[in-house]
Amino acid sequence: MCGDFLGGHSSSVPCYGGSRRQCSAGPGKRTASRRGPYPERKRHLSPINAAAERAAPPLPNPAPPARRVGFAIMGLGRLALGQILPVFAECRQARPIALISGDSAKYRAIAARYGITADACYDYASIGRIRDNAAIEAVYVVTPNTLHRDNVIAAARAGKHVLCEKPVATSVAQTQNMVAACHDAGRLLMIAYRCQYENCNAEVACQARAGRFGDIRLIDAVNVQHQGDPHQWRQSRALASGGALPGIGLYCLNTARAAG
Repeated sequence: MCGDFLGGHSSSVPCYGGSRRQCSAGPGKRTASRRGPYPERKRHLSPINAAAERAAPPLPNPAPPARRVGFAIMGLGRLALGQILPVFAECRQARPIALISGDSAKYRAIAARYGITADACYDYASIGRIRDNAAIEAVYVVTPNTLHRDNVIAAARAGKHVLCEKPVATSVAQTQNMVAACHDAGRLLMIAYRCQYENCNAEVACQARAGRFGDIRLIDAVNVQHQGDPHQWRQSRALASGGALPGIGLYCLNTARAAG
């Protein structure tokens, strides 16, 4: 896992790029790397097409299911149900093996769809019980912003690594609490900034840091969404806290950090 590691082995600078790559800005420049949880044993096929044909994509080379990182998904809202859980079907190194939600009817229904056993479903009051499930190696926290601190701390105290949705928390103090909890537990805390794994964004960040565009004097970044439902959690100060800037403006902030 490579990204904003804030606990355990910590770093104050995000690592851009999801695989080993050399920035095309030239040799000796900053590189980004990814080390999976298991040694890579990739299989390759000899080419059969002529040089004029487009090269075939690499083989998927997935890890065996039992060796993929086992994730518990905490929070079963729109993001988890509409994007995170479905895309696990394409994931070669991780798999969902547990659910955490305050709605028992919902987690039972979702568990049945994804082949997750009933004894691997937990409510928020019983998060501590995930400690006894050795198949859970990490918890993906996909809850509203103001709940991140308590959810992350609970997962770390249960002995699990944590992948948390952005923003980290609603204050510096809360973030420090989360970092300390993961550090004390010897667990990693990672924040889910997907842009740093997209090749185009990783390349631009490499080029910018290498000085390919000269000195950066101004960054003009805009990210907007039209929110139609005034009752959704993003419109609630008690759940979202900071409004538009930490809600979607963090993409702009993260991009500025990448170029710095």
